[in-house]
Amino acid sequence: MTGYLVRSRRVQTAGACALLGLAVLGWGLTAAFAGGDRAPSAAGVADAPPAIVQPADTTPDDDVDAAVEFDPFSPTRQPPPVRYGAPVTLNPAGAVATAMPAALQLVGTVVHRTPGADGSFVICQLGNASPHVVRIGQKIGEYTLREVTQGGARFVDHDGTPLDLRVPTHGS
Repeated sequence: MTGYLVRSRRVQTAGACALLGLAVLGWGLTAAFAGGDRAPSAAGVADAPPAIVQPADTTPDDDVDAAVEFDPFSPTRQPPPVRYGAPVTLNPAGAVATAMPAALQLVGTVVHRTPGADGSFVICQLGNASPHVVRIGQKIGEYTLREVTQGGARFVDHDGTPLDLRVPTHGS
């Protein structure tokens, strides 16, 4: 029974690891006690790396001088004319931007033909906003819905100018 255990691959591997560990421990102890009382030579001190590594100076002196001259804590400091990261306007100086009304798109219509009850409505989208249900007489943006037909609708703006829209067909 004992011969079987000695010939086992696991037992042999464990024994080899134990011997290797003892050899490394002996070598480390020998090196620690043998060279512990020697003083380092002058050449060894000069070649040794510093104990504390200083971070590299990555800021140019000109930038530091400019920041000191700018004095960010001065009581007379004013905000910049254009905020850093603000969106850039493409209008030339002095030009007045006129607001264009957002495009009204007709998504769908529902025509209700029951006598005496007008339940017709449209689904429309103003600009990039989400689609809304609009009934006759209701407003969306500056437009008021006046009439609903199958596949179309008539809106009027605040001046009474009519705007006739059709539901886009597939592929158009």
